[in-house]
Amino acid sequence: MVEGDTDVAIATRLLAEIKVVPDPRRIVVCDGKTSLDARLPKYRQAAARSAWFVLRDSDRDQRDCAVALLEHLLPEGPTAGLCLRLAVREAEAWLLADAEALASFAGVPLARIPRQPDDEMDPKRVLADLCRRSRRRHVREGVPSRPGSGRLVGPGYSAFVEEYCEAWRPAVAAESSPSLNRALRAVTAMVADGRWAAD
Repeated sequence: MVEGDTDVAIATRLLAEIKVVPDPRRIVVCDGKTSLDARLPKYRQAAARSAWFVLRDSDRDQRDCAVALLEHLLPEGPTAGLCLRLAVREAEAWLLADAEALASFAGVPLARIPRQPDDEMDPKRVLADLCRRSRRRHVREGVPSRPGSGRLVGPGYSAFVEEYCEAWRPAVAAESSPSLNRALRAVTAMVADGRWAAD
C-alpha cells in the first residue's frame, strides 16, 4: 500500500532488491497520506492473514520523530505481518541517495546531488530542480514544472521516476539514507522470518 503512483515503482524496486515480487492485484494506491492513514487499521487486521508492505512519506507531519509518528499511526502497536516504513521526508530522498545512478540516468551533475538526502526538507523539489540542469532535453523539459503551472513537477515526472527505478540501486542508496536502510532491513527480516517468500 502506497500514497501515490510513483511510490509503486519505488516500493516494487525496493522489494525486488530482496527478490520479492508483489502481486499486482494487491498493490493499493491511496492517493495521499490521509487516505492511506485511514486504511491502516483495516490493513493491520488483514496482516494477521497475509503480509503487507506500506510505504508512507513522513514530510510535514507534526511529530517529533519517526517513532512518535509510527505510534500515532499504529496506536495499538505493530503487528508481525504489517511492514510500515516511513521515508524521511519523502520517498524521493531514497532516489537521491543513489547519486551515481541518478547522475548517469538523469544527465545531471553528480556534485549537485545532496549526500545526505534524508536531511533535505523537500526531496521531491530537489529532484525536480536537479532535472532542470539535465543535459537531456526530455528530462530538462518534462520533469520540472513549467513556469506558471503552479505545480511542483512537470507532466513527465511520473514516467521519469518509473524508468529511473529500473536503474536505482536500493542497497547502494541505503548507505546514504538511514530511513531507506531501516526499510531495507525491515523487508529483509520479513523474508527471513518466512512472512514473505522470495523468488
